Amino acid sequence: MAAIYDSDNGSGTSEDLFWKLDALQTFIRDLHWPEDEFAKHLESRIQLMSSNMIENCVKRTKMAFESKLTKSSKSTDFRISPTLCTMFNVMVDAKDQSAKLCAMEMGQEKQYHTQIDELIEESVKDMIQFLVAKFAAILDGVLAKISRYDEGTLFSSFLSFTVKAASKYVDVPKPGMDVADGYVTFVRHSQDMLRDKVNEEVYIERLFDQWYTATMNLLGTWLTERMDQQLHVYQLKILIRITKKKYRDFRLQGVLDSTLNSKMYDTVRNRLTLEEATASVREGGMQGISMKDSDEEDEDDD
Repeated sequence: MAAIYDSDNGSGTSEDLFWKLDALQTFIRDLHWPEDEFAKHLESRIQLMSSNMIENCVKRTKMAFESKLTKSSKSTDFRISPTLCTMFNVMVDAKDQSAKLCAMEMGQEKQYHTQIDELIEESVKDMIQFLVAKFAAILDGVLAKISRYDEGTLFSSFLSFTVKAASKYVDVPKPGMDVADGYVTFVRHSQDMLRDKVNEEVYIERLFDQWYTATMNLLGTWLTERMDQQLHVYQLKILIRITKKKYRDFRLQGVLDSTLNSKMYDTVRNRLTLEEATASVREGGMQGISMKDSDEEDEDDD
């Protein structure tokens, strides 16, 4: 597939294709063939050709989308590129153009448009799944980083021993919130780019719903695997920051309360609230990081 570049509706390649197909069909109609039977046959063949070419465009766009995601970073450095957004817009444009270029009143030819619609819908569904899987993999990488602090691990034991020994002589810096802040920045950039560049609101709503649900489920699963362990205070701070920001940001993006306040979210919130209460007693405070229903820390960080 030719290189895709920014455009209002889709790629330069797809827009050129749709324009040429429309021009060809207009040219054929304007010929006004005197033989009705031949005119209908010719129109049918042109419509079938249009259907096949749009189908090929849709398939190759989906393949290019998957390939680009596969080659991209799996860390919080990942950024949604305008090119990825443009590929969604190719699907939007293909759906609009197929209604114009591939539909006829005849029974057999009417099927062309239906098949293209189904292909586009399945392709968009797959593209959303690819992107959600990428977002989940990035969060999984964040969770892998804080897993080193799991209770009973060699790293955690060594860290605790080193900190306690060194703190007798100097002020030992504690792990910061860079991991959480990097993840929050990645999420916000991705949301803003998709919201600004993708032309179909329905696709955005579907993507954000699945993104929130998949990553909240991932958080819940990670915590469930540590049901019998007490979280390290660093893990707790990171998870509280990520969970609160995630809930707040997706709410601002219009995700419905029925999705936001899922059973998994309740599970995550309740676990973190319980861990916070324990840590506040054990550690003597959480330095202002809390699951409480207050946006004070959000306002400070924004």
